[in-house]
Amino acid sequence: MQPRRARLLVVVPLLLGLCSSAVLGRAMAILSYEDLIATSDMVAIIEPLENTLAQDLFFAGYGHSPDDFVATDTRFKIHAVLKGDRGTANELTVLHFDYSKNVSGVANGALFIRFSVGPLQYEKRAVKDGKVVGGITAYQQEPVWLAFLKRRNDGRFQPVTNQYDSARSFRELHQSSFFFTSP
Repeated sequence: MQPRRARLLVVVPLLLGLCSSAVLGRAMAILSYEDLIATSDMVAIIEPLENTLAQDLFFAGYGHSPDDFVATDTRFKIHAVLKGDRGTANELTVLHFDYSKNVSGVANGALFIRFSVGPLQYEKRAVKDGKVVGGITAYQQEPVWLAFLKRRNDGRFQPVTNQYDSARSFRELHQSSFFFTSP
């Protein structure tokens, strides 16, 4: 064997070993819309009205204790029900979780959902040489969500995916309108 080829056989695997690193991750089920609908008790278009702290505990595993999480009940206005029965109710409550203030810097962390209540407004301005020369102000009305939910025994709902990846059970629906402005 030629010396050059022998060196390549040693150097290339060594470089590949030095340049590669272990990737840590956690397995997550990826559900299609069909799967989300099939496993949901209710699929609805909802608007958040109020967030209140709840006393529920969450046992996630992944090296966390229940003190690492805070429970929230969000009350929603029901705009439309695509699957399930709302009965006479115009509102529903969803239990969901988030990290408590005790937790920071979580690798491969949860995909928790948070709901802003009230109208949202976004503004973007065009600036040249430090002066506003025009811009677009984009207003978004009340935040509205497509939600895939499971009914709990206590009458509340929870995300169909699971609490640790609750954001995967919701899709924000945008009702944006744009207004062009000048300085």
